Amino acid sequence: RTRDTPAHKSLACPFWKLDHVKHRKCLKLEKFQEVNRVKQHLARSHTPIYCERCKTIFQDEAAHQRHLEEDSNSGSCMFKSWDERDGITRRQKDELHKKSKANLTESGQWFAVWGILFPSHPPPRSPYIDRGLSDDFCQFREYARDRGARLVLDALHAAGLFSSCSTNDEEEEQEENVESYRLEAVNRGLDLMFEDWLASRSSQSSESPSASDRRSNNSSARSDLSGNETVGSSFADSGVEL
Repeated sequence: RTRDTPAHKSLACPFWKLDHVKHRKCLKLEKFQEVNRVKQHLARSHTPIYCERCKTIFQDEAAHQRHLEEDSNSGSCMFKSWDERDGITRRQKDELHKKSKANLTESGQWFAVWGILFPSHPPPRSPYIDRGLSDDFCQFREYARDRGARLVLDALHAAGLFSSCSTNDEEEEQEENVESYRLEAVNRGLDLMFEDWLASRSSQSSESPSASDRRSNNSSARSDLSGNETVGSSFADSGVEL
């Protein structure tokens, strides 16, 4: 199956997509090119040892066993619900061990993983991150995907550019549909803006000579003007790295 990952992108850790701050370190790890690599990362980094009852997380199995022994004597372990941001449960681990459906695209397989991990959370707009960008910029782009369109539309509504005059349930439903189209359109616009910026950034970096090349060229030019070297003698075997 042909991978559908864009050339400048990598698959993201789903936990980073859910909480950029709590799981910021996941952005600094290796870039995942396949869903299987994402699953390996989840097994290694997001599968804590925890108490099934109180959901306390332990550093190792020995600490977990001590907790179980203490509770058998005191009965102080109280039931708590699992915070999805803390990691993978045993049931989810078993689900992730199953082979991905071959008829799904790469992004489809990633979203299937998201559905296993965070069934109560809406999925992100994209399973990808942009390689070579700073942590803060990646987080800003995710923020723009999550809240950018809503903030833009709220500003347009506040400016009076959209008017709502629904008087019954049918018109209110139509207005909600129109608003969802507006949100989708603004989201597409934001994505296009980011992609255009990335393309122009890539184009500029490939066309511009490196700082060392520029310094070398400037030095050679000064030598030519002073008459100490013949024109072009410094460039006989030189080239600009692209």
